[in-house]
Amino acid sequence: MGFYIFWIRVPKIIFKQKGFFFANVWIEYSRIKAMNLSEDGVLVMQLEQRRLLIRVQNIDNLEKIYKLLVSTQ
Repeated sequence: MGFYIFWIRVPKIIFKQKGFFFANVWIEYSRIKAMNLSEDGVLVMQLEQRRLLIRVQNIDNLEKIYKLLVSTQ
């Protein structure tokens, strides 16, 4: 069971009109207070009380996600 949770299952991000799902949690766009991009492939989103670290394998996808989130704000 632990092997499944840590190695096979990877958090996915699914965008919707008013928010997105990340790691089976619904997050509305209005909850995002700040966003930062890093060169090593991590998008950091500051919510009210926690930080989301979204890691991507392809840096180009990271820029697309960032532009999508900026356009919806």
